[in-house]
Amino acid sequence: MATVLKGQNAKINFIKDLGKDGYKLFATYFKLVDVQESVRHLCMLPTSDMPIAVKIKGVDFILFNTKCFGVVVDYMFVQAGDVFELYEITSESYNKYEQYMRGVVQA
Repeated sequence: MATVLKGQNAKINFIKDLGKDGYKLFATYFKLVDVQESVRHLCMLPTSDMPIAVKIKGVDFILFNTKCFGVVVDYMFVQAGDVFELYEITSESYNKYEQYMRGVVQA
């Protein structure tokens, strides 16, 4: 897993405050590469931009970092033994994220 992430503090702070409750289980996988490939497809990233799994201090789950988007807010995952559980942000949480980012941009 990679270390992070310059210029992404606002996204990371939002995710820390939101926590796992702002996400719902989307799918379960047995290989990390399958999780990464799914996120790449869901985010419509080019084949050259495979999401990199990143562990952030203070966050209980693992996020993705990409060349195009930086930290991906929409998806995160948890490793439970040999299984990777992919979670997707809820609609309500995404609306909160958009409001939060508007405030960050206007500040």
